[in-house]
Amino acid sequence: MSLVPRRSLRPSIVLAFVSLALAIASVVEARVIVIRADGSGDVATFQAGIDALLAEPSESEPDTLLVEPGRYDEDVSMEPTRRFEAAIVCPAGPDSSEVRSLRGFSTPIDGVSRLTVRGLTVRDRVGLGIDMPKPFTIPLLLIQNCRFMGEVEIPRAYGFGNGGFIGCDFRGRLSLGAAGYHLSHCRFTGQTARLALYTDFFLNVEECVFSGADTAVVTVSNQSDNVYFEQCQFSDVGIGIAVTLDPVAFSRHNYWGVYVKDCRFENITGAAILVTPVGPPPDFVRSITTYVTGSHFDHCGSAIDGRESPPLNLFMEADTVLASSGSGVQASVAAATLQRVMIRGSGEDGARLTLVDGIGIAIQECHLFGNAGDGLRLIDGRGGSADAVQVHRNSSLANRGAGIRLGGGAALDPTAAEMTHNLVAGNTDGGLVVEKAYDGRVEENDAWLNERVAFAGVRHGESNFEFDPQLCDPSGEDLRLASTSPCAPLGPHGQIGAFGIGCDRMGVAVDALPKSQRPINRKAAAPVSVAILGRALFDAGRVDAASVRANGVSPAPRGNGTNSTHIEDVNRDGHADLLMTFDGRTLPVQDNQLKLEGQTIDGAFFQGGDQVTFKPGASDTSQPYAPEPSTITLVVPSPQRADEFQLQAAVSEGPAARLEMFDVTGRRILSRNVQPEGGAQGKLVREDDLRSGVYLVRMSQLGASVTRRVVLTK
Repeated sequence: MSLVPRRSLRPSIVLAFVSLALAIASVVEARVIVIRADGSGDVATFQAGIDALLAEPSESEPDTLLVEPGRYDEDVSMEPTRRFEAAIVCPAGPDSSEVRSLRGFSTPIDGVSRLTVRGLTVRDRVGLGIDMPKPFTIPLLLIQNCRFMGEVEIPRAYGFGNGGFIGCDFRGRLSLGAAGYHLSHCRFTGQTARLALYTDFFLNVEECVFSGADTAVVTVSNQSDNVYFEQCQFSDVGIGIAVTLDPVAFSRHNYWGVYVKDCRFENITGAAILVTPVGPPPDFVRSITTYVTGSHFDHCGSAIDGRESPPLNLFMEADTVLASSGSGVQASVAAATLQRVMIRGSGEDGARLTLVDGIGIAIQECHLFGNAGDGLRLIDGRGGSADAVQVHRNSSLANRGAGIRLGGGAALDPTAAEMTHNLVAGNTDGGLVVEKAYDGRVEENDAWLNERVAFAGVRHGESNFEFDPQLCDPSGEDLRLASTSPCAPLGPHGQIGAFGIGCDRMGVAVDALPKSQRPINRKAAAPVSVAILGRALFDAGRVDAASVRANGVSPAPRGNGTNSTHIEDVNRDGHADLLMTFDGRTLPVQDNQLKLEGQTIDGAFFQGGDQVTFKPGASDTSQPYAPEPSTITLVVPSPQRADEFQLQAAVSEGPAARLEMFDVTGRRILSRNVQPEGGAQGKLVREDDLRSGVYLVRMSQLGASVTRRVVLTK
């Protein structure tokens, strides 16, 4: 299931500079009125220039008020009496051309008029159309490269694609009600912008920067369209976008909120996007639709907070949420789709969604890592039920709560709920946890190295399992899979988790210890201590110590002949490490690099390394280490009798190889190490009874693997 909108969300954006272009191109034919700050222009004052511009306006060609540099200490009013096309142009720009205030357009005029203003600074208030007795009479406004030091209030502005603020600098509060309007490349500093889309048309905010306000933007959306933000930046504010309702103006059951695409939110004290009504939500509001795609949230209170609003229809895709102080995403939802969303390092849950009566939930291919609470928490709402719930192919790893938790009494229809192909690993409070009796489809999930419990409240056995996913970097830097992973796309169960193959073998953290012994003196015969470091996603205690090689050399006993390996928390991080010793006199080293490789008892191959140095003057007669590639020969005659199954295998010198056998459902029914014997062939016989059927046999060593198909008969 994928919950996606069924409507065109964004009109085509055409920033029209038509008014200005006509103004410049038609200077020869239309009137040009020049004003100067010293009064030596065609008229003496800025107001006189406006009056002359609008006294007998042209209806076909735009007239132009050309403003020479200077400070015009005037309160300017614009009140046309008939349709007009006009432009106010300040060629020297806002640093050089300034008026005190600007107001007007409070009386209706017949027909559509257009006004372009370019390069002007307004020091105090701008109020246009404030007392307008009826709508749709304010001119189409195109404001370019202007600076506004005080409040700007325009309660109703129409653009039809040709109007908007382009490249403007707002130092005071903006209150704009508009439709068919663009705000593009503008900067808002220290004050709130209130944007209201009051009819079924668009209001687009593109490539704007918001900073330094308690709330950057307050939107009042229409019942049938969004306020649209694209490639905007929000930083150092209390709240990024506050989505509000106007219960007086609208009476439909569903509202549109905002569409946020490719935006960036940084250092937001509260929510980056807060959805909340003004006052108690009216009973008739059923849901608010909000889309967030391709956006980045870094150090916010939360990316989205919809807990106090009517339930959301929430759609998120390809978003990144980092280091939220609360939950990364927290909302009550009637419908939600989270797809390819990354949430890491939240101070509470990664995503916390409260389900209420609605059409369904789909959480797919999301990455939830290192959150202080649960990675994903779905809890019950107000006694309703969701028609469908899909939690599919997510990676919820190293969270301090559960990987995925279905809260007690969750309002789900068990026949419509599915949780499949999820990877939940290294979580402190359990892997996949359902806190009530539940019989939905929870299958082919991998719960690895979770504390307390792997699965709770769901079936565990053939349909769910605990396999080492063989992550490329269990520290969390690279959560893709090694090519030999049982969770890989071509593995026995198809892809498990949000990531595909990214490496040939796991990478582990290695530390040559103790650092106090560096540099190493080869002549002193002191052992070189090396630790393979444990992580939440890597259990160093499961390393097959006999398989480990450091630059091709096996661990050596300590000087007194005691065991060369033992478990110890070397770096005091709460995870057990495997400490080994090697003979420094015979340890081959090239370019001061120590390279370790081996495999776990589960057959996962790994590699890692650290840098070591030797004491000056110490001889080094060893040869640089260059590992030979693994060579595997696997011959499986087919068909064979199930009670006499045998195969021929040969592997290279080095660590033990891993032999695995899977049935047609992908269930692993055999797993054992195969010790190399000088490259010679050996015969392996399965002693347990096998049923007739089709099986896959795989042998792997040092990142190389061979798979064969076998048919067994009675």
